[in-house]
This record gives sequence, structure tokens and C-alpha cells, in this order.
Amino acid sequence: MSVESAAATGWEMRSHARLSPRRIGQHECSTRHVSKMFAAIIVVAGSSNLLVPTTAAQGATLPPAGASSDTSIVGTTTPLPGPEYYFTVQSAGTWTATNSDTDLIVDVTPTGLQFKSTDPAAGPVPVGLALTRFGRSSSLSAVPSAAITASGPALIMARGAVTEWCANGPGSIEHGMTITSRPSGSGESMVLEFAITGPLHASVDDTGSVVQFRDDRNQTRVYYQELSAHDAVGSALTARMVISPRILQIEVDDSIATYPVTIDPVVMSTWGKKGTEPDGYFGYSLAIGDLNSDRVPDIVIGAPNFNTDGMIDPEEEGAVFVYQGIKGGLPSSAVKWKAKDGDGVPGVDGRLFGHALAVFDLGADGTNDLVIGAPGYDNGTLPDTGQAFIFKGKLMFVSNPSFTTSAQWQKTGAVAKGAFGTSVANGFNLGGSNANDLLIGAPGWNGGSGPTGAAFVFYGGVSNGLPATTEDATLVGPQSGGRFGQSVGTARDLNAMSPPFHFDVAVGEPGYDSGTYKDAGKVHVYYGPISAGTHSRA
Repeated sequence: MSVESAAATGWEMRSHARLSPRRIGQHECSTRHVSKMFAAIIVVAGSSNLLVPTTAAQGATLPPAGASSDTSIVGTTTPLPGPEYYFTVQSAGTWTATNSDTDLIVDVTPTGLQFKSTDPAAGPVPVGLALTRFGRSSSLSAVPSAAITASGPALIMARGAVTEWCANGPGSIEHGMTITSRPSGSGESMVLEFAITGPLHASVDDTGSVVQFRDDRNQTRVYYQELSAHDAVGSALTARMVISPRILQIEVDDSIATYPVTIDPVVMSTWGKKGTEPDGYFGYSLAIGDLNSDRVPDIVIGAPNFNTDGMIDPEEEGAVFVYQGIKGGLPSSAVKWKAKDGDGVPGVDGRLFGHALAVFDLGADGTNDLVIGAPGYDNGTLPDTGQAFIFKGKLMFVSNPSFTTSAQWQKTGAVAKGAFGTSVANGFNLGGSNANDLLIGAPGWNGGSGPTGAAFVFYGGVSNGLPATTEDATLVGPQSGGRFGQSVGTARDLNAMSPPFHFDVAVGEPGYDSGTYKDAGKVHVYYGPISAGTHSRA
């Protein structure tokens, strides 16, 4: 199973001061504040011109703008996205908004919407969607031109029985429809039909949930994806998209629906996510791998200084976000799974949860698992001992659709300022047992000869697909203050041995002094298999 992972390696460890993202780039943190970035549009039966900000506590029933499920992490207030997402009037009856996250501009008129790229190299090749008919499959009726109302990043297009709406927010532009009452007829799907305009060519994937608009060079310029439908009580409804020449139809099985019904695809051109916390360091660590066994890679992003408790502190707790890969489309615009410091363990300021990430199959059960490092954890009175966690992929997505956030394995460092969990990596078959092993770096570890740093090997597949919580092998750095273990990695057969091949280990020591060259740095390679016990380097 192909997996990529990246362990962040930028923390200043030599002085063994408190780990803090403030040291990245040699700048100080600004004043903290809690922020959540979505609006809500509330559509009241018989009215379609009420657009108001809301809070999670108010429980807006329709629909969350910006598809920003990330925002449930902090607090309860939900301020609107910033002015960069706002709709503005260009001329009578025409509104426009820009979404730089996904390189799109949307223009809205009473007849429909047009999306075009903001990328000068790509050119403004537009695609238009105009809702023309609505009803049952065999009895579609024309819909009227829209009466448009906009406020901030939200826009409503009232079309009688159908209310079309746009919500411009971080990561995507939502293009939703709310149907207030059941159309006449039965035994057939409810259908919304859009005319497609512009030079791009539309195609739909085999699930009916992703439409790609391609140019003449067969490059996808716009994705219309993440189709979902639900009724007034939150029940999911079966929906799909169908393409015919210059026509897009959305079909919904409303046989069991309680009206009103909401349909909610998103529009994207490129994929990009912004952090929602000042000094949260969203993107400091990354890992890519298929966590839900759908054979599509997911994106895991760490924000080790993310504020999770709503309190303003000099150092925050940290969080990790997973965006699901979508077959035939871009990764999800909304967070599909998240874990924050305090999930399954007490939340602690400065833990740096999410500082390092890795995705791989630890238990040989065919499903990847997620490893998270938190090197700033304080073990009682011992500062910065660090921690590492394993979240089993089968429990994250496959066996538990409610997305558990309790770790199935955790290991706490035992050495003050050891920063266990600064780096994590797939150890592959280091121990020779044909199970993937776990490699964890602790660049401040002190075994009695000063803070040399260390890297620990945990043999995989010991118990329920998890390693034991006692390390099997310890690799010890040669120099006090060298920060050995700041980065760790593995590769197959670096020394070109004949079969049987073994996996080898590389460990970074960025603070290594080479003669008179202070902090020259060094990388150490250990040829596998790595036997149990302690391995020291001169």
C-alpha cells in the first residue's frame, strides 16, 4: 500500500526550552482569538430572503455555508467568513464573489450561475449552470427567473418552490437547492434540470456524485462534487447526477423524505485549505494515505498550536484534520475526521498534538492507521516528555461511521524535555517479523550522558494489530545537544544487499557539531534488521 508521510522538523531543541511554534521563523505569537469560519442561511417556509449569521447553539437547519465541518472544533460562535468571500453587486441583478482557495469566481444572474478560473495561466474559461426545469422525471416544469438576495458570503435565488443558494467559504463554493414542498406525482425521482453553458465538456463518474468540466485539452477546469441530499429531519436521501448533451440533471429519491429537502453539492477548481486559527500552524505536518479503504488517498493535516479549548493561552493544544479523497474528484472540501488534544486524553496547553504524522498499516489488517506525535506533552512534573498516539483506521472510518476520536494506543515519554513524538515514521519490517513497525524520534532524550536524543523502534502486530508500549530497540545519538531523532525515515535495502532484503533506518541529527562547525548536522543510517536492545553511535 503506497503511503507518503512527512514529519515536521523545525523545533528548536538545543536549549531544551519549552517547545513552541513561536520559534518558527523567529517571530512571536500575536494575540489569540477563537475563530470559526462559516455562515448559515436560514430558509423559512414561504420566505427565501432571510440571511443571517447564526451559532452552532442556535441549530440552523439549512444549510451550513462553506461546508466547513472543521468549525465544530472550537467554541460555539460561528462568525461569517471574511470580506474576501463576500458577494458584491456588479450591475443591476448581477452579483459576483471570488474564492481564492479554489481559484474560482462565481457570477450570479436571475437566470443562473457562471464559474470561471482566477488563474491567469488557465484563462477565464467559464462554465454556466442555469436551473431550467423541476419536478418528476416524466413531468418537468419550467422554473421562473430568480429573485436574488445576498448578504456577505451568502446568496439566495428564490424560484418559487425551489430556492437555489450559494455559500462562499473556505475551500469551496456551495451551490445548494432547497425544495420546500413535495412535487406532485409519485413513483419517480424528484429532478432538477440545469442547462450547461460555455465551452467546457461535462462528464460524470460512475457513482453519479462527481461531474468534471474539461477543456479541449482534456484538462479538468471545474469540479462539481460531494453531492448530498437530506430531508427536514436529517435523513440522507439517495441522489445522483446524470449528464446528457448540455444538460445536468440531479435526481433524488424522495419517497421517504420529510420536506423541505436540501441538495448540497460544492464547486471547486483546485484544492487548498487555510488555517482558521492565528498561530495555529495548520499545515505544519502532513501525511497522505488511504485511511478508509476506498483506494483513494486521504490528506491528513496537523496544526500543532491549534486552539481547541476556546481559552486564550500563550501556547495551545493542537489538532489534526483528515480530508477524504474522492474518486474522480478533488479531496473533500470539509473535514471528514478530526482529532484534537483532549480526545481520549486530558487536553494540555503546549502539547503540540499533530506536530508529526504518519499513515501506514500497523496491524497488517489491510487498513492504514494514523500515528500522531505530540512532543510538548508534560508527564506530571516532567516537562516536554512528549507523547505519541495511534488511531486505527478500521475504527476511524470503516467500523465506526461516527468517527471515533479516542486513540487505540498511546505512549508517553519518560524523560524531561525528551520531546518524544517529534518525528514518527513507518518502520516497515525493521524487526524481521513481516509486520510494519513504528519509528518515533525523541531529539531531547537523555540517557545519562546528556541530551543526545534517541529514536525508538516498536515492533508491529504484537497485540490486536498494535505494537507494545515498551520500545523494542533504541537508537542513541552520539552528541549531547545534537537533537538526534529530530527526523526519522526508512527505506528498503539502502546498502544493496542480496536477498533477503531488509529495511534500513535513517535518523537526522541537525545539531551535530563537526569539528569546528557548530550545528553542521548529520544523518545516520542503520542497516536492518534492527535487533532488540540499545544501539549507540560514536
